[in-house]
Amino acid sequence: MRRKRGFRTRGEVEAFLARVREELADGKRESGAVVAIDVTVTSAVDDYGRHLAEKGNKPGRIEDRLYSLRSFFTDGTVLLSALTPTRCTANYADLRSRQTRTGKPYAVDSHRSMLAEARMLLKWYLVAKGWLRSNPIETIEGKGRKGATPSEVIRAILV
Repeated sequence: MRRKRGFRTRGEVEAFLARVREELADGKRESGAVVAIDVTVTSAVDDYGRHLAEKGNKPGRIEDRLYSLRSFFTDGTVLLSALTPTRCTANYADLRSRQTRTGKPYAVDSHRSMLAEARMLLKWYLVAKGWLRSNPIETIEGKGRKGATPSEVIRAILV
């Protein structure tokens, strides 16, 4: 079946044009740049999973990475062109406050790793592929202090 391309309503067109004009004014987008406007976060994450499989990554590790990305980008229907630093910062803040299945918030190491995975997806895959002009997560810094590695714990015990 063939997918219908484009916008469904005039409001969607006007919202997209407003974002483009804002990015042009801020210097985040160059005129004449081609953007894949109908690519959603879900389809980009799925494509990234296929890419990782083609690279030869192990299936369990691929699933872990895709889980991290889906946890960071909870609304998979968002278009890539709508990813802004503000929206990505809100996603990270939501991730840090969200409860896991145990009823506790994510550990610092977990949410920082999910942020790093999202940053890697956007930088090394989507920007390099030309689906995004710049990485909206690039300026987001992880919050909280990371836990000690096992070797650091052993070193502290022995000292």
